[in-house]
Amino acid sequence: MLSIALGTVIQLTLAVLIHMKLKGRALARFVVYLPAVISPLIIGLTWNAFMQYTGIINESLERAGLPGLVADWLGDPRIVKNSLVFINLWQYTGIGMVIFLAGLSSIPQEINEAATLDGVSGFRKFRTITLPLLMPFMTIVLFMGITGALKVFELPFVMTGGGPVGASKSVVMSIYENAFGYQRFGVASAIGIVFFVFIAGVTLLQLRMTRKRETEY
Repeated sequence: MLSIALGTVIQLTLAVLIHMKLKGRALARFVVYLPAVISPLIIGLTWNAFMQYTGIINESLERAGLPGLVADWLGDPRIVKNSLVFINLWQYTGIGMVIFLAGLSSIPQEINEAATLDGVSGFRKFRTITLPLLMPFMTIVLFMGITGALKVFELPFVMTGGGPVGASKSVVMSIYENAFGYQRFGVASAIGIVFFVFIAGVTLLQLRMTRKRETEY
């Protein structure tokens, strides 16, 4: 859940910055959104080349004189999950950013102008006016983030196979492994049903919490 909260903050921050009509914002929007349209298989294979112990990241750290930062990004059970979370955030940040950009663009200019005339500006304006009006879009982003995180499969399957020692194995990978690896279709079905109920419960709770905070204009 921490990764979902962090990802939402990053997506919203990027959307606000790009919405400010700064120079080069079209290029920035393209660069941030590009990973979202690339196949997770390609993403996984590409990042494998970066994160292997003898990969590009560790090699660059060695050449930069920072051997103390060298790590086994995909082979250390303590950090492999964080590595996959980072890649997942990098890949899907653009989707949430575009949704928030749509929300920011939908806020009537008259509301912002009235707030400015009333002396409301800066972070206070964002907290009291912009953020409440973005709550419907926040609901969508959180819904997609939670369901996507719970159903993650491609990245750990391609990059680590669920290892080391099961540290990066997801629930969907367990379902796949039981069904097609051990031919235990009954176990896989049971896990799938329980997992579906869990996702439905979490989703309904999230929708109930965020919709209470939605504001109309």
